[in-house]
Amino acid sequence: MLGCDRVTLADCRIHGQRVSWPLEGAPGLALTASQAVVHRSSFRGACDYPRSGAGATVRSSFALTIDTELRGEDGIQGDTCHAFGHVYPSGGGDGVQVLNGAHLVSIGGSITAGPGGTDPCGPSEPDGAAVVVVASTHDVLSSPQRHMSGPSLVQAGDTMTFSFHGEPGDTITLLEGPDEVFQYDANLAGVWQLEPTTSTPTIVGVVGATGTLDHTLAAGLSPGSQHTERRFQMLVRDAAGLSFLGSSHDVAVLNDLGFGLCHPIYYVRKGAGPGSDGRTWATAFGELAEALDAINVAQGLCPGFAPEVWITAGTYTPSPVTLDPFEVFFVRSGTQLYGGFVGIETLRNERDPDLNRTVLSGDLLGNDGPDFSGYADNSASIVFTFDAVLDGLVVRGAWRTAVFNYGGDDLVVRHCEIRENLSNSSGAGFLGNEGNGRQLFVNTLFYRNRADIDGGGLFAPSSAYVVNCRFVENEALLEGGAAWFSDHPFGGVVAGSTFIGNRASTGGAIASQHIVAEFEIVNCSFVANEATATAGGVELDGSQLAVYGSLFWRNAVNGVQDEAAQLAGDQVEIGFSLVQGWTGNLGGVGNFHGNPRFVDMDGPDGMLGNLDDDLRLQPTSVCIDAGRWAALPMDLLDLDGDGDTGELLPVDLDGNARVVGQTRHAPEPSRFRIVDIGAYETPLQ
Repeated sequence: MLGCDRVTLADCRIHGQRVSWPLEGAPGLALTASQAVVHRSSFRGACDYPRSGAGATVRSSFALTIDTELRGEDGIQGDTCHAFGHVYPSGGGDGVQVLNGAHLVSIGGSITAGPGGTDPCGPSEPDGAAVVVVASTHDVLSSPQRHMSGPSLVQAGDTMTFSFHGEPGDTITLLEGPDEVFQYDANLAGVWQLEPTTSTPTIVGVVGATGTLDHTLAAGLSPGSQHTERRFQMLVRDAAGLSFLGSSHDVAVLNDLGFGLCHPIYYVRKGAGPGSDGRTWATAFGELAEALDAINVAQGLCPGFAPEVWITAGTYTPSPVTLDPFEVFFVRSGTQLYGGFVGIETLRNERDPDLNRTVLSGDLLGNDGPDFSGYADNSASIVFTFDAVLDGLVVRGAWRTAVFNYGGDDLVVRHCEIRENLSNSSGAGFLGNEGNGRQLFVNTLFYRNRADIDGGGLFAPSSAYVVNCRFVENEALLEGGAAWFSDHPFGGVVAGSTFIGNRASTGGAIASQHIVAEFEIVNCSFVANEATATAGGVELDGSQLAVYGSLFWRNAVNGVQDEAAQLAGDQVEIGFSLVQGWTGNLGGVGNFHGNPRFVDMDGPDGMLGNLDDDLRLQPTSVCIDAGRWAALPMDLLDLDGDGDTGELLPVDLDGNARVVGQTRHAPEPSRFRIVDIGAYETPLQ
């Protein structure tokens, strides 16, 4: 909700949040400011009952959207007519609602209504409307679609050339300054006019027939300064006299020292010789520690510095020279570590982390043995990080905690293995810190981590998003053999993940305490986890637990595999899940007991509860088509690479389509969005 006198938004992508029934879904954007301008953004309503949310609601005296998408959310689809219950559909969201005397001007972009949900058991719900205007005004003008491009990093004394892309006849003015201040003039000859105020306008010229106009400036820097950040904004006045802003562009101007350090990619190739600068594969650093030291120096010289580090296959320790067990890989804010390279790649997507294993190891002396023998002289911890990206790495061999998230904003751990680590406290694999931003784990394996207190694999006392991960044979002496969650002000999500053979006193797989907002477990598989006190599967104390589309099988408390051994909590909402020993005492819709019929539950070795167990479903499984599509979380990290982070999670643990688009058990297959129970979706036969 934006209620200021004057608001400007640019390059935003927002999805409305779900609201408890019977309220309709929240809009992606709710504007109440007197004057509001929105550039190049996308807003989408929330999926909810009894009706999904609008892309935007506008109550501003004047609002202007430029090249912005406003999209009403799709209605929830009705499920098949199960004997155990029925998911009712919801109405589609409106594209935009213009209310209370507001005036909205739309230049370019799109406004789209969401379709209503269909229902195999009764009438379908209505579609939303593209535009709803109540005692208000909505004007639509043609799209500007103007933008500028140029360098992001230059050396002082050089020149910087900008290219302006527009329509023939556009007059381009270049503005520079730290702020954008807007004035709004009322209807001039039927056209709303937007005039920005700036301290240093430069008339660039008129766009010709090619649609492109170039302009060159000197990259100046004040004497004695190490760097400066310059922000440029494109102002367009078209042939009809309408003025509006094009895109903005930031340029960092650095002195000689800063320019030598502040390159966007650092290269690390195991075994490379000394004296390198890390700027190419040919001059790569030989150790990851060297690259991180260079980044540490550059951090204070490079505004907006967010370097990538490309690391070849090999084993890297935090202290390769002094063998100091208290040295760590200190990954500063914004830094992105990517493993899995050979050392010839020019694009990040050319690497293969599964084939080319990049190992960050605490085994300083190379003497680790089975069952954590030889760990006494290992690194205490391996990675300390703020808001960063860890991608394509194996982290193993710590005796205190492998990865410690010290603070900051979002941390992303993706396509990693965190394995075979110890802790004499909590969080052998990963230890979060209270007050962190979100901690996001995707396609990551937590394997054989062991903690003396809580959270053998993962200890997260802050908001966590765990999607398509595997937790196998982790152990905690007290709570949460695989993972422990607590005190999340915004709740947490665990989706599309498997928990196999984890052990603890309470919550063999997951334990959680005092999460203020709802904690969601969606489409997960819990098999053969064990506890000695409470809940071999999931135990939540003082937290709101919502479980959908998940299966609980062969979890035990002291060998007993009843319903209480599968999950326990004082505020549990569960639906469309398979629970061994189901009694109905937990309530909910679509829950049942039955053999899930896995492809190979105890794997080739014939032993249940380890890494080779195959929890994919046989074609005859009762879990097929029995899940709930609408419960899937949002695709925050764009797992399918389509650029849509507002859609529901589109892929399963194998990377296959999560929503098959049809059901195998209904007469009109194409009408329904159907998912299976558990972490894997069974392909259509």
